[in-house]
Formats: sequence, structure tokens, C-alpha cells
Amino acid sequence: MAIQIRYVSTQGVDAEKAYHRVNSVKYTEEFGTKVTINIYQTKEDYEKGHTPLDIIYYTFTMDVTDNGPNLIKQSYEALSKDRASIAMGSPEKKTMEHMKYNTSDAKKV
Repeated sequence: MAIQIRYVSTQGVDAEKAYHRVNSVKYTEEFGTKVTINIYQTKEDYEKGHTPLDIIYYTFTMDVTDNGPNLIKQSYEALSKDRASIAMGSPEKKTMEHMKYNTSDAKKV
């Protein structure tokens, strides 16, 4: 499972069909859920084992009830719904809007 969303890196690389794949999810009661996403320029780059174009981190409030969806699904939903705050390799928080995301184009692949 992954999501394709247009992504413009801080270096100016414009990936129209950037392939966003959850790399890790860490949950603590104190800090909530932290997700690490590897971003590849295309799905093919991921499948060929290329190095990610970028790695992003974001946090969101996970549903931890017995009936909540699995954590990977929740992670992708948070990313595609633009509910998350993003930090690109630093403690400074950035919104997806700042990162030039257009989540209306998001699609699961």
C-alpha cells in the first residue's frame, strides 16, 4: 500500500506521481503517533530499490480504540487528508501546504 501525491522537494524536484510509502509508525501515549514516509519520484523507482527522493515525518492522533482501523491505514489516511503536521528532517514543523502538496489528487496505489 502507498499513496501517489504530487510532491515538490526542497531542492525543487517536481514529482507529479510521487510514491509515498510508510516506512515506520511509532506510537506513544505521551507524544501520539509519529510516521516516517519515504517519498520516491515514481512507483517504479521504489520497485527498483532506488534511494528515496525525500523522507518526511509527521504526527497525527491515532484511533486507539478496539474498533479503530489498523495503524498503517490510519497513517495513509492522515497523510491524504492533510491532517498531519510535517517535519522535514528537523524539529521545525511544516504543513503539507507549505510542502506544496495537493492532497485532492491523492490516490492509493
